[in-house]
Amino acid sequence: MKKYRWLIALVILNVIVFGVGGYFYIQNNNSLSYLKTRTESMYQQSFHSLVSHIKTIEDNLAKSLVAKDLINQQEIMSTLTRQVYTSQEELGKLPLILVDLISTETTLQKIGDFAWQVNTKNLEQENSLSDAEWKTLVDLKKCTSDILKNLQSVQSNIIENNLSWVDIELMYNKNEVADNTVIDGLHLVDKDVKAYSETQAGIMPHVKEPKIYYVSNGVIDETKAKQKAAEYLRKLNLEVGEPIQVTISEGDIPCYVVFFNNGVNQYTCAVTRAEGRLVWLMGDSILKGRPINDEESIALVKQYLTKIEFGSTAVVGHNANENAMMIMLAGLKDDILLYPEIVRFNVNLNSGIIAGIDFTEYIKFHHERNITDDILTQQQVYDYLPKNSVINNVRKAIIFNQQGLEVLTYEAAVSLAGENYLIYINATNGNEENIIRLESK
Repeated sequence: MKKYRWLIALVILNVIVFGVGGYFYIQNNNSLSYLKTRTESMYQQSFHSLVSHIKTIEDNLAKSLVAKDLINQQEIMSTLTRQVYTSQEELGKLPLILVDLISTETTLQKIGDFAWQVNTKNLEQENSLSDAEWKTLVDLKKCTSDILKNLQSVQSNIIENNLSWVDIELMYNKNEVADNTVIDGLHLVDKDVKAYSETQAGIMPHVKEPKIYYVSNGVIDETKAKQKAAEYLRKLNLEVGEPIQVTISEGDIPCYVVFFNNGVNQYTCAVTRAEGRLVWLMGDSILKGRPINDEESIALVKQYLTKIEFGSTAVVGHNANENAMMIMLAGLKDDILLYPEIVRFNVNLNSGIIAGIDFTEYIKFHHERNITDDILTQQQVYDYLPKNSVINNVRKAIIFNQQGLEVLTYEAAVSLAGENYLIYINATNGNEENIIRLESK
């Protein structure tokens, strides 16, 4: 599902990056002790929820192995899709700086891809899975069973030994963790997943990852990285003092990760090693500002984008969850939504402070595009939509298709039989690129 993260956010509007990393160097004083308690509660809840959702995924994969016809398979796959979304959400909230679980995340993405593939099969032409799809299903079931077994082992160790994620995280950053059952268990989870080849893990032949356009040219030094990170935070109207630690993160976007904690504001900020561009930031402040509402949160985000001279964007999703406002914006060019160039914000509604930002996908997939004018008219697109549906809105949008290629579509927000959907129609040939069912709030 990696290529459809912009769509996942429209369904569950979650921000994966805001849970990564946790709070570092939490001091043992009364003014900050509540941060440790709150973070530990979030980690524990996310991990136990992740185990529960993986168990449900494994159960449904097992049921799919005995389903007799494609109709039953598609019903099960619809449930699987929702569970994959939720599992990715919980996985993203864990302090994954302790161990890289990219293989586990990739497996969830492949399960989601497989579920989508089965759900788009034509019932009039096919009534069962192909031999290749059956083998994929069997391998996904085996792989998920291994993940579940190892996660349950970690869960048992946490409960039996009353272990704290935050304490482990703090010791890890001080290089005091030599042999820990939680970290070792998480390493085992990912190690077992890597034992499966791509074919075994269920990657579909026609499903490809999008091309990454970001190229890292040159390297700035740590001093410059600290300066750039501090600038991004000060534009949030925060004083963060001097950084307490800088680490290097490799991957698609090589970064400096800079940690700040001045006893008032605790923030982590990642900037590219090449130019010092903001990749993501997260944190919190013990300062109590004025509570703000949804509209003010969106205005705050737009104001920040203006401060850092960001390009044109449009809000494509937002949702208030407890005391946090999750806001997602897509790049905008000539009134066309650029879903590959998604940016995400997390706003604390109680304090009116931005608590998280993620520019990862924007940096990966931003590039100049030559967009054709030889497309269907909006009126013609109506012929490709369900006849009995209520069409609420239609707008142009560039998305990733199953081949990992960008495609210009018309995004139609429609209602049918009490349900709301987003239907993506290829603007050139009228093909149905994707359908998203929007869950009710």
